[in-house]
Amino acid sequence: YAAYTVDHQVEHTLYENFTHIRPYAFRLGQQEQLFVKTWIEMLIETCNILIDKDAAKFLSFEHIKEMNGKKSKYISSKKDGMRKPHPLRENLFLETNMSANGVRNLILKMLKAYNIKATDYKIYYRADYTELNQE
Repeated sequence: YAAYTVDHQVEHTLYENFTHIRPYAFRLGQQEQLFVKTWIEMLIETCNILIDKDAAKFLSFEHIKEMNGKKSKYISSKKDGMRKPHPLRENLFLETNMSANGVRNLILKMLKAYNIKATDYKIYYRADYTELNQE
């Protein structure tokens, strides 16, 4: 697996395909890099940053149809109906049963709701296993 390690100084955007990619860190705006090991960890940390920015706006996501899935909620005050809920601050739960691209799509929606440009969100990769999974 060491052969698939990539340079984690290279910045990537949310407009890429994250299938078979492992994250190393991310940065929102001018903040310091936050180091993560999984896409779910990146989503949780992003939610924490946004809650700090405007908790009331984040709380409203529970009731906005576009912020949730077709069948279940991604953000809810009740963990009923969620497959893998993770507790957040403000008595909310976050669905963490998502693919890397599902995480990307939810982050894009949240940034748009906060009027933050998607290009201000930089991602750094740990490894790219795309080649390994093409066979």
